[in-house]
Amino acid sequence: MATVEQRLQRLEDIEEIRTLKQKYAKLCDTGLVEPGLSELFTKDAHWDADELGFQLKGKADAQGVHLKGTKEIHAFFDDVSSSFSFALHYTLGHIIDVDDNGVDAKGTWYIWMPATVSDSATFFAATYEDTYKKVSGTWKCDSVRIHLGFFTRYENGWAKERVAEL
Repeated sequence: MATVEQRLQRLEDIEEIRTLKQKYAKLCDTGLVEPGLSELFTKDAHWDADELGFQLKGKADAQGVHLKGTKEIHAFFDDVSSSFSFALHYTLGHIIDVDDNGVDAKGTWYIWMPATVSDSATFFAATYEDTYKKVSGTWKCDSVRIHLGFFTRYENGWAKERVAEL
């Protein structure tokens, strides 16, 4: 059985990871990619979204968006944020599991995001499947994987247009 100290550390780790995800969302929403976004990731982090590229013309190929390392992640967000004049990430329904080693964790989240992309009102719904690493005592994103539910124009809705090209 875990000690009180171990249980308390696990709860503190979960709260730090939850705060990390909210910092990520806030930086994405405000378009303030730097300073800060790259600092949320491990040096060799992965960021993947198989279907996301279809609606962001010129931002990805038919295979979606697959980024490795903080430089690629920063460059992508710096570029794509110019297409978003408004975004509000609602991350909810999270489940965070900290490994017994205290340096690895997994998290799943739902995201609901109204946004304005290329002057179109849109709705975005997906799940995040993330991994985290504690580096020098601080939790960082090691991988982010987005499983798209839909990304549609407001006027069309997800029943008529699951993945919009904007």
